[in-house]
Amino acid sequence: MTEHLHQEALSALLDGELEPALRPMAEAHLPTCADCQARLVELRVLGEDLRALRGRTRAASGPRRLPLALGAAASLLLGVLLGSTLVTPERREMPASALLAVLSSTPPGGLCARPEFCQPQGVSQ
Repeated sequence: MTEHLHQEALSALLDGELEPALRPMAEAHLPTCADCQARLVELRVLGEDLRALRGRTRAASGPRRLPLALGAAASLLLGVLLGSTLVTPERREMPASALLAVLSSTPPGGLCARPEFCQPQGVSQ
């Protein structure tokens, strides 16, 4: 094999996922090519560094998650409690026209730069 191995092939060889038909050719090429050997060592070191970094990240993020989860739970509970004070005991019915007003073309507050923008032609209020 006169060509260098592609990075994908080196990575697959390192992970043990290289196709069985290509494995003998790659293993025969590696002892004769210093460039491919160096790249394989770089990939191996990179993989080890990433695994070590992932382990440190998991260990560091564990204790910090608890206060975040407690803060979220406390915020949710406070929102529910405050929201429950706003509910009146009697239930008032809302007219259907008020519900459909959400779908009208008039912007909130009835502010409109030009009336023809807010009320399409042929539509009356």
